[in-house]
Amino acid sequence: MRVGMILPRNEPGGGPLTSTSLAEGARRIERVGFDGAWVFDALNRGFVLPDPLTALAVAGTVTERIELGTCILQLGIRQPVEVAHRVMTTHLVCGDRLSLGVGAGSTRNDFLACGASYEDRFTTFADSVDLLRGILGGDPPEGIDLTPGRPPPAARGC
Repeated sequence: MRVGMILPRNEPGGGPLTSTSLAEGARRIERVGFDGAWVFDALNRGFVLPDPLTALAVAGTVTERIELGTCILQLGIRQPVEVAHRVMTTHLVCGDRLSLGVGAGSTRNDFLACGASYEDRFTTFADSVDLLRGILGGDPPEGIDLTPGRPPPAARGC
């Protein structure tokens, strides 16, 4: 069994998270022996969470062995080509340690904040997964060219 832990979302005293605390939290998770560090994705909930892929990139620069992942990245509120670009950039930093957990989203307020349709979230999710698989797997639809060469090995299994 592998056990992971959530990256910090605020300072130890409860204040807004700083880059130093985020990096130290990732180091601590690795140092004490956890197998992974994970981040949540939420908007418009009355608190601010770090952007999941940015937080993982920070963690990727200060750790060496732990898996780094999203639990979950809400595809229903995001544009999939932009998500693919951000995932590919995060993969540059984290390498094959990056795990992308995705979902449709579950909280109406997140959709309201992004101007996305809460009612259509499952259709949007299915369409986004198909598009992400194509882009990250090296077979993007016509007109989308984010992969100038072969995709990263981890992305080919999408």
